Amino acid sequence: MDKKEKNSSIYTITDPSLEPYYIQYDQYCYTAIKKIIAGTSGRERDQTIGYYSDLERCLDVIAEDSIKNKDYDSLQEFISGHKTRLQELKQITIK
Repeated sequence: MDKKEKNSSIYTITDPSLEPYYIQYDQYCYTAIKKIIAGTSGRERDQTIGYYSDLERCLDVIAEDSIKNKDYDSLQEFISGHKTRLQELKQITIK
């Protein structure tokens, strides 16, 4: 294996329906990243949500994180919101 083969290229998946998230990937994993506005400075920065071995798990975590912006009256309501968002994201991948 020469030096060029050892280096990993990083690729990016952006899609308006993923906003404010995007995904970076290489031959090893998928990285879920969220664009956030930093507190006092107001600057946009990237927050890594996590590293995942497959795209499906990466989308699952994005779906879960994206619904964590309000209170829920029940666990069922939270799970239903998660399932709905995950289904929306999966529809993107099979279009």
